[in-house]
Amino acid sequence: MNKITAPAHILHSIFFILFPLSFAITYFISFGFKHIQLWLPYISDTGAFPPESNWFSTLLNLCAIVFSACVFIRYLQIVNYKFNNPFAKVSNRWNIWSTVLGEMAAVGLMTVANFQETNCFYPHFTGATICIFSGSIYFILETWISFNMKEDISSTFVYYVRLILSLLTVILNVIGIISTIVSYQKVPLDVQNYNRPWLPTDKGWNAHVISACCEWGLAFSQSLMMLSFIPELQRLSISLPIITINGISLT
Repeated sequence: MNKITAPAHILHSIFFILFPLSFAITYFISFGFKHIQLWLPYISDTGAFPPESNWFSTLLNLCAIVFSACVFIRYLQIVNYKFNNPFAKVSNRWNIWSTVLGEMAAVGLMTVANFQETNCFYPHFTGATICIFSGSIYFILETWISFNMKEDISSTFVYYVRLILSLLTVILNVIGIISTIVSYQKVPLDVQNYNRPWLPTDKGWNAHVISACCEWGLAFSQSLMMLSFIPELQRLSISLPIITINGISLT
C-alpha cells in the first residue's frame, strides 16, 4: 500500500487563515447580538455569551489542534536538518524547548476555548496567559533558530521578518500588560460582572482600548509568524506511517 503524502506547509496555511477568521466570525456574531461594542472589544469578549461562545469554542479548538501539529512539523523539520547537518549551529536543546513552549501555547489556547471568561474566569485567564506568553517565547526561539539556519533552509529575509515580528510581540506584550492592569483598576463593577460591555464614557476606557489593540495585534502578528514558515516548508512533504497489524499493512 502506498504512503499518503501531503505538503508540509498545508497546516501552516490553514492556521494563518483559520485563526484570524475565527475571531472575525465571533466578533460579528457577538456584535450582531449586541454583546459587545463595535470598537475593539477584548478577543475573549467576542466569545463570552451564546451563541457566539459555541463558535468561539469550536473554532479555537480547531486552531489549537492545527497549531499543535504545526509545532510538531517544525520540530521534525529541524531534527531532519540537524541529522543531515551534524555540525550546524542549530541546537537540539533549543528545538526541544521551543517545541515544548509551542505545545504549551496550544494547550493554553484550548483552555481559552473551553473555559469562557463568564463561566470560569480563572481557568480562562490562566489559559490565555499560557497561550500568549508561551506562544510569544516560542516564536522568539524560532527566530533564533532561523538565524542559525539562514544560510541553508531559512533565508536572511525570512529571518528579519521573524525578528521584526518577535520585537513587535515583545512590545505588544509589555504595553498590553501595563494597559490591562491600568484598565482593570478602573473598570466599572457592572462591566467587571459582564452585565454590559465597555463604553467610551467609562473610566479606564483608553487603557482598555490600548490593551485590546495589543491583544488583537498579538493574534495577527502570530498568524503572520506562522505564515513565514511556509516558504521553508514548501520543499518538504509529510507521509503518514504504515501500521502493520497481523500481517496487514494499513496507511
